[in-house]
Amino acid sequence: MDATRHMIIFDVLARDSPQGEPGDRLRRFLTDEGYRDAQASEERGEIKIRTHAAIIEGHILVDRKKKRRRK
Repeated sequence: MDATRHMIIFDVLARDSPQGEPGDRLRRFLTDEGYRDAQASEERGEIKIRTHAAIIEGHILVDRKKKRRRK
């Protein structure tokens, strides 16, 4: 879909989560609005986002942590 901008892998934490059962690890492709909803769900403690990737022109670009340079 053209509106897909994010891919997340997350763990379900809450029993009443509509996403799945506690302990499930799932992957979802989301729009900007869907990603904001997922972030809000994480803040409420329903899920824990493990991995995020940007979707650009159909390519999955996984976020990488910045490396610290040694002097």
